[in-house]
Amino acid sequence: MRSLAITVTATATGVGSRQPSENVCDYVMKETEMSRNIIAKAALAALVMGALASSADAHPKLMSVSPATDVSSKVSPREIKLNFSEGVIAKFSGLELKDEAGKTITTGVPVNDPGDRKQLVVPLTAPLMAGRYTVNWHAVSEDTHRVKGEYSFEVAR
Repeated sequence: MRSLAITVTATATGVGSRQPSENVCDYVMKETEMSRNIIAKAALAALVMGALASSADAHPKLMSVSPATDVSSKVSPREIKLNFSEGVIAKFSGLELKDEAGKTITTGVPVNDPGDRKQLVVPLTAPLMAGRYTVNWHAVSEDTHRVKGEYSFEVAR
C-alpha cells in the first residue's frame, strides 16, 4: 500500500508539474497584459473626467469693468458695467456702491446687456460727486456658480 501511495503522489506531481506551469506562465502574461490595459483605460477615464469636471466647475471670472479699476475720470459714469468670462443671471447678481465715507449710493436694477449675457449693467440713478467709490459686486453664473469681489474707481474733483 505504501508504494502505491508514493506512486500515485509522484505521478500526480509529475503529470501536474509541467503542463500547468506552462499554462500558469501564459495565464500570468495574459493577466499582466489585461491589467495594463485596465490601468491605461482607468487613467484615460480619470483624465477625461478631470477635464470635464474642471470645465464644469469653472466659476465666472471678472474680465473687465467700466469705469475702470483705480482710474480717475472727470465725468460721472451713467452706469457700471461688469464683464465676466461666462454668462451671468442679472436677477441674482448685483453690486453695492459706496462713497469714500462708506455711505451706500443708490443704483438701478442690474440687467444683462441684451447682446451679451456675460455683461452685467447697473445704471446709476444720479450723477456721482467727485471722490473715490468702492464697488462690492456679486454674480451668479448661468450654471449657478456664485462669485463676488470688489474694486474701486474715482471721479475727479
